[in-house]
Amino acid sequence: MVDYPKGNKRDWNSQAEMLISKSAAGDDKAAYALLNWFQDQNWPGAPKARDYLVKNASLILPRVKPILHGNDGCWKYWLIIGLIRDLPPDMLADFRDILMRLAESQSDDGVDLIATVVLIERGLASNEEADSLVRRLRTRYTQSEIEIYDL
Repeated sequence: MVDYPKGNKRDWNSQAEMLISKSAAGDDKAAYALLNWFQDQNWPGAPKARDYLVKNASLILPRVKPILHGNDGCWKYWLIIGLIRDLPPDMLADFRDILMRLAESQSDDGVDLIATVVLIERGLASNEEADSLVRRLRTRYTQSEIEIYDL
């Protein structure tokens, strides 16, 4: 399958719609292609791709973990905040160890911050772990950056 989105940004919304239709008809490769919109959730078509994939997360979860182990911080950030954060508890639990690793790693793109937020918000971190993670964030971020997430 060709990598999406492709071509002019004005066509990306319709590309996302086309891939959603193909995925709904059983095309797994189309669902995987929709993951590319998580590289930047500000792209045209991204909200549609996100809404579809959150509702049909089981289609793409095997492809998410390698991205979270990769080097693209922006993609990780948007996957965590736009997909993983909204997973049902049984699916979310599979990401606890990865989120903990990301939360404990220094990051220049906010991945550690948003991983910590998800761990705490969704009850995946014990009280001790949450306290430790927040203390760590306070050494890296301003109080106003942390307060945005009510930590």
